[in-house]
Amino acid sequence: MTDRYSYMAQYHELFALPYKEPTQRAVAKAVADCANGVLEMGAGTGLVTETIADACPGEVFAVEPAAPMRAVLMSRLARRPDLQRRVTVLPQDAVTVKLPVKVDAVVLISMLLCFSPERRAQLWRVCRESLNPGGLLVQDRPEPATADPIAPAAGSLQVGRARYDIEYAGVPAGDGVLRLSWSYRITVCDEEGIEEREEIDAYPISEEELNAELDEAGFERADAPDGLLGWRLR
Repeated sequence: MTDRYSYMAQYHELFALPYKEPTQRAVAKAVADCANGVLEMGAGTGLVTETIADACPGEVFAVEPAAPMRAVLMSRLARRPDLQRRVTVLPQDAVTVKLPVKVDAVVLISMLLCFSPERRAQLWRVCRESLNPGGLLVQDRPEPATADPIAPAAGSLQVGRARYDIEYAGVPAGDGVLRLSWSYRITVCDEEGIEEREEIDAYPISEEELNAELDEAGFERADAPDGLLGWRLR
């Protein structure tokens, strides 16, 4: 278990939703025929989980080890009794998951950067062991692909009388690691704001490196909807 994202979880959907809609549409196309189920790694607050469950006829296994993110995901399912029969939320780390059945697809969205090369090798093993023969692995394009600095970028949203300001940046931390940071300020009725900050170490990977790792892990490139990359289990 982990308290990672303890600050980020409360703001995640405010800032992520507008950018996730194209990904949600692409994932829905990718899993539409997955009658034997889908495994989603790094489900977060469940934006994509709900899309998968609405699009595919099979079971959905949503892996999310961070309790703050999982709380939002469970609240989402609480409003969807129709999905509660088919969606299983797993609190394990992605590299330790063992499913009770094989699935037709594994989905990884906005989560691969959190895995070091050593942990990626373990992740590919779990994906391989979870899939039916010929099963599909899909993920969004890895960004950033290098550990170069990311200039600060800011955004702001108003909810009622509260303004939420966010700043995102990335700083190289050595050995191919990029330290990503999110700074948040909440200002209510023009009073002095509450500030919070969260950091994670990211491990950028290029598409070429990703192809090489998955080829070694027993996968081959496959077609995927626009915005996604796809591989099939050989």
